[in-house]
Order: sequence, then C-alpha cells, then structure tokens
Amino acid sequence: MLKKMILTAIMLACTAGVTMAFDADIKGDLSIDYSSKYIWRGKAISDESVMQTGLDFTMDKLSLGIWGNMDLTNDLEERNNFTKVDYYIEYGDKLGDVMKYCIGAKRFDFDMGSMNEARSEVYAGLGLDMMLNPMVKAYYDIDEAQDGMYIRGCVSESMDLSDGVGLECSASVGWANDKSNEAYWGSDDDAFQDFKANVGMPIAMGDWTLTPNVSYVALLDNDMREADGYYASDDPDYFYAGVGLSTSF
Repeated sequence: MLKKMILTAIMLACTAGVTMAFDADIKGDLSIDYSSKYIWRGKAISDESVMQTGLDFTMDKLSLGIWGNMDLTNDLEERNNFTKVDYYIEYGDKLGDVMKYCIGAKRFDFDMGSMNEARSEVYAGLGLDMMLNPMVKAYYDIDEAQDGMYIRGCVSESMDLSDGVGLECSASVGWANDKSNEAYWGSDDDAFQDFKANVGMPIAMGDWTLTPNVSYVALLDNDMREADGYYASDDPDYFYAGVGLSTSF
C-alpha cells in the first residue's frame, strides 16, 4: 500500500508539472497530523494513536490528492502500516454569490482485518457561503456496497482570536441507506449513522500552521452501536485529541 501512495504522489507531482507548463495557477497543501484515534463515519478504524498525512493540489477549480492513515501502535498488529489510504479528485465552483457546489470521486484502500479491500465512491455536494457555511454531500458507492448511499450534513465556522491564532468549529450528522449499512455494519436498515463535533485552534508559525484539536463522535443507531466494528461497546462514543501541522505552497 505504501508503494501505491508513493506512485500516486509521483503521478500528482507529474500532473502538477504538466499543468505548470501551461502556466496554470497551481496551489499545493501538505498536512501531517497526529491523533489519539481514527474514527471514520462513526467506525473505529483505529482506537489507538495514528499519524495521518495528506498531499493536495488545486488547479483553478479542480483538486486532487492523496491521504493516508498510519497506525503508531500494534493494537491491530499494524504498527507503522497504512491501514487506510484515500485518493480523490474534485471539481468545485460557485452558483451565484452565495451557493456553491462540488462533484468528485474517491477511492478507499483498506488494509486491516476483514476490510482488506478497495472501495470507490462518487459524490456531489451543495453548500452556502454564509454564516455557519452549511454543506450537504451525498456519496454513492460503486464497489462493494453497490447502491450504497451516505449523506453528510455539516456546519462550520472560523474566527480570529488574536494575531496568528484562530478558532475553528464544526459539527456534522451522517445518514446511510440499507445497502451502505449492510456493507459496513451488518445492518439492513436506513438510519442516521453518526454525529461528529470538532474544535481546533490554528496557530500560525511562519509558513506552517499548528492546529491542536479535540473531537467527539457518537453512533446514533442502536444496531450500529451493538456492532461497532473492531471495538464493540454498549456506549461507542469517542472523545479524542490531536495536533496537525500544515503548509501551503
């Protein structure tokens, strides 16, 4: 899987180089994050410390990137291995002065336990440039969970606290149909799936930004709470913290 990440990074770099040859305006973002857990759509991918890295390129309205989650402990016997790698491509633009939209595709490579496979989704999102920045995205699975649908509604806000220090807050709710829930949870019902809240404090450090953050995640469906992936619990609610380092170029 690491070879796939390296190959994809090379492809992204080549794409950026070709585009630069045509004088396109290219922006890049690099992130390196530590987190005490990795929870994805309410599912505990890792209940111990992880390192997460991402590399993105934006060319006008087109973005593409790669992101990976590496386990730092041997909780799942995956120490220093990437247990999930995401690849994505997205096109986004505005509709008028307030409304915005995006369309894209994602591929998830899992390398952990029974989820040792790749899955792909296409998605579309619609949002508003206004207070709380409401956004709704719908993801449609085209692989293992065919006809699976996951819809996520999110609000977010950011503000400056002082020179070089800010505050970022977000909250989201996810809903999934029976096909998606059967593939990921073994449940055959449509249901609201997960709730997530996050608070971060970005601190400017020259060309880099350091962002300590805390998150809370809760599963909303009883069947999912009983079948909570690798970490079955009667109360699978998660508090976890992390710190991220990012830069743009």
